[in-house]
Amino acid sequence: MDDAITHTLQDGYHVYQVGGDVDFYDIFTRFRNGSLKGKRLANAACERDVYLLEDGGRRFVLKWDHGGWGFGGEGRLERFFWRVVRGPYYSRLLRRVDRAWKNGCHAMQRVFMVAERRTLHYPHEAAVLLEYIEGHEIGADWPRYTDGVTACIQSLHANRLAVCDVNEHNFLVTPDGIRAIDLVCRGNPRLDRMKDVVRAKRIFNIDLPVRGVLDTLVHRGLTLFQDIRSRHVARKRARRELSRDKNFRSGK
Repeated sequence: MDDAITHTLQDGYHVYQVGGDVDFYDIFTRFRNGSLKGKRLANAACERDVYLLEDGGRRFVLKWDHGGWGFGGEGRLERFFWRVVRGPYYSRLLRRVDRAWKNGCHAMQRVFMVAERRTLHYPHEAAVLLEYIEGHEIGADWPRYTDGVTACIQSLHANRLAVCDVNEHNFLVTPDGIRAIDLVCRGNPRLDRMKDVVRAKRIFNIDLPVRGVLDTLVHRGLTLFQDIRSRHVARKRARRELSRDKNFRSGK
């Protein structure tokens, strides 16, 4: 294989994989038919299974999304329509990550292969073979790693990528520095970058640069939205605790 991304139709899947000497789809196929074993990993998404695979001494992470025809597997109507409008996400992510990697940005988890089943423009199943990164989450020790997190996010932004879910679990401490995993930059690149800016400030107290009029407007809008949402969540939590306290006092 050369270094170009290949697109083939195999077993009803649209298969995209990066160039090289490894047939990544073969790894997924052998896992699917049971000849390659995998270890299931913890995962919060109900419509997705995550496995650790090992083949030829090399480890991979497989994410197998069984969203189906439902509303994204979580009863979310907006996610269903977003899939219809935007089309396949993971194959686009593979291209964006591969382009950034070739440009020298190694701040993120590599995407090696995407296999999607889709009807017209709608993806109802996707298997994604990802790089397994040796390292540990920054976790509660995040204040020690703010410089590394800042550099990681800025490197992604310089290559039109974003984390979009900035938290202490999505950054790993590795021998090569801080690297991001689980990128979910599905939308407009500017909006995704500003989501990172807002979240980085709220979670890690990191001040990322906001440049230009449009970035400033988007950033202010997202900040206002997050403030309103936080107050709403706080009010709901307070009402729930008050109701629980009343029920306890009344013996219910």
